[in-house]
Amino acid sequence: MTNQNVLGKDRLIWMYIQMTRIREFEERVKRTFLKHPGVMRGHTHLADGAEASTVGALATRNATDFAMPSYRCHAQPLVLARHPKNDG
Repeated sequence: MTNQNVLGKDRLIWMYIQMTRIREFEERVKRTFLKHPGVMRGHTHLADGAEASTVGALATRNATDFAMPSYRCHAQPLVLARHPKNDG
């Protein structure tokens, strides 16, 4: 009996890379917002520390599945842009 939803080594590495990309992006947003007041208008609603929930929710996404970003959703477009199911 095989389980098609088991995450293999390649997918786990992909997930880790996505989580680090999200963290780096949010850290850059935070630095820009603090060091250059007025460059970014409004507020930043960062989700640092919640990288795993975003990546985990999208890791088993099929190419035909919808993803609906909501509050604190900077990470979803980052992950979806590099999602294996979006290639080709």
